[in-house]
Amino acid sequence: PDADANPNPNPNPSPNPNPKPEPDGPLGLPLPQILWYPGAGADDAFPHGTEFDANRIDVLRLLVVILSEPVFQAPDQLATARLRWTKVATAMDQPAASWVFYSLLNTVLNYNPNSWVPYASALLPASQETLVDLCLQVLAIFLDFPGRDTADLPSGLASGESVDPNQEAKDAAASAAAPTPPAPSQPQSQGGVGLEQLRSENIFHHLVFLLRDEATFELIYAAAVRLLSNLYEANATYLPGSVTQIRCHQELLVLLWKLLEYNPAFEQYVINSGDVCKLVVPVCYMMFDARRDASRMGLVHLCTFLLLKLSGDREFAVALNKPFRVQLPVDMPLFTGSHGDLVLITLHKLIVNGHDGVRALHQCFLITAANISPYLKSLSIVTAVKVVNLFDMFTAPRFLYANEENHQHVTLLLDFFNNVVQYQYSGNPHLIYAMLKRKEVFLALKDLTLETALEAAKENRAQLAARLAKAHLRRRRRDSKAKVETQAAEPQRSDDENAPSKEGEPEAETKAEADEGKAEANQFDAGERAAALTFQPTADWLAKIKTELPLATIDCLLSSLDPKVEALCRRADGQIQESNIVDFLRDTTLVGLLPVPHSITIRKYQENNYVQGWFTAFLWGTVFVRNQKMPLFDGAKIKLFKVTTSLPEP
Repeated sequence: PDADANPNPNPNPSPNPNPKPEPDGPLGLPLPQILWYPGAGADDAFPHGTEFDANRIDVLRLLVVILSEPVFQAPDQLATARLRWTKVATAMDQPAASWVFYSLLNTVLNYNPNSWVPYASALLPASQETLVDLCLQVLAIFLDFPGRDTADLPSGLASGESVDPNQEAKDAAASAAAPTPPAPSQPQSQGGVGLEQLRSENIFHHLVFLLRDEATFELIYAAAVRLLSNLYEANATYLPGSVTQIRCHQELLVLLWKLLEYNPAFEQYVINSGDVCKLVVPVCYMMFDARRDASRMGLVHLCTFLLLKLSGDREFAVALNKPFRVQLPVDMPLFTGSHGDLVLITLHKLIVNGHDGVRALHQCFLITAANISPYLKSLSIVTAVKVVNLFDMFTAPRFLYANEENHQHVTLLLDFFNNVVQYQYSGNPHLIYAMLKRKEVFLALKDLTLETALEAAKENRAQLAARLAKAHLRRRRRDSKAKVETQAAEPQRSDDENAPSKEGEPEAETKAEADEGKAEANQFDAGERAAALTFQPTADWLAKIKTELPLATIDCLLSSLDPKVEALCRRADGQIQESNIVDFLRDTTLVGLLPVPHSITIRKYQENNYVQGWFTAFLWGTVFVRNQKMPLFDGAKIKLFKVTTSLPEP
């Protein structure tokens, strides 16, 4: 097809198929009579119904197909690929861009699967959900196109070198690792940047940036919260299936990310005026629920980046002090506290009980926790214990001596403790008490010597070798057992190949055990490589971490409070309740004892080319999976991501 063709035909059977644009040009507001739905940009719209929805669905499917050029490009070729259709559709002189943008956006904003009447969604036309899904996909595709020169992509993407699958998480953490001092408390200009500073030739980026009306922001944010909250509300009903659960949450999160990225004014509205806690709840729910599911690791990454971006704003952290009273349908520990507790408990659960794919996000989790820590007025006892347990885990020899840079995780946790002690001491006696109970962990790190580190690292390698040997022995036993059972089953199959299901059962069991043995063998090989590359502590490394680990404040805290708590227990002859100790700590002051309070360090997310590439792959992977009922793409031809087909178990 001709690359110069207009890929945005009007599916509405209007008597005037070519309406004249507004005097302001492509960036002006569209005429209401050509919009699909009312909402942002106009209070009126073209009549809509199932017939129009069917036409629009066909047009949007066509758009998805003709804009799918990135799917057939390898990641290392995406930076230099000529995306002709996408470039034409997002050009700055695209006359249809304004009504397409507002039509797609308003279609999503008007969708409401919730109802006070059980099973009311069954009365809605099925085409409405399909139309909303496709509107989100097409709008996200338009906004994902960078619209600028991508020659500055990292060498791993530009030169054809192999790309680390977790590189986007590492780069997101690295982009936020450089501490940024807090900006003076003065109001920002609308959006924080000027229109000319977008440096984008994508007209949809400019249309997003030009959204300024607070009523429009309220409409967009309310719709996003309503749709994302549907995920846990649909699972918390007394009547199963009485509320239809949306399936477009991933595309909706991508759209929300793009709105926050290209419209800082909208980000400020969400944080300052939109009750950001309403967004935090479904985000934490999705992370918690998907933590063990390998097929939803992309969703966990997306939610993590969203929290990381928001945590760079002081008002976001302050808002997290709002009490949390929602009962989520997940196995989350019961606690009475704030939304800050919800965030920290969720991050703790992902670290200690998450899929292997979550490991690359650990530093992002800890940066988020450190960013919000100076403003958390009161942490629950459940949260306090879990945060101290994380410190114990990351300072254990098994982790600390596995890599030269692993102490960075400890540094972030120490920042968390220091911020709470220096700025929110009076409201957090539970955390102070939890730190006193585990004081030996902090003191061991403070008194660490090279001899102690070498001995611990040696013991760690010995334990690792023992675990690998045990895994190897189990694998050999499983292989032997599978071989014996297979040989015993062969004569029986030769006598009667058409025997009923009893003969199939041992064969299926043997295959399952063989697959399990193969997976464990792969783990063993990876473990051998890890053992060979185990880090050896040196004097230079020890001097480096002694300089980087901020232990002075905690050392002063322990040396000041521990003798007082011990004296309190002696006066009570050891018969004292923990609540009495917590009350004692709440009434104790450390004014004049602690070091001079340090300046609050904020680590803000910065735009990153690897993350941009990851978003493109994630978006198109979602589009591919969501369009399998009538497949739009040939999976064998896709190069942007790997397509794996799994057969259903018999």
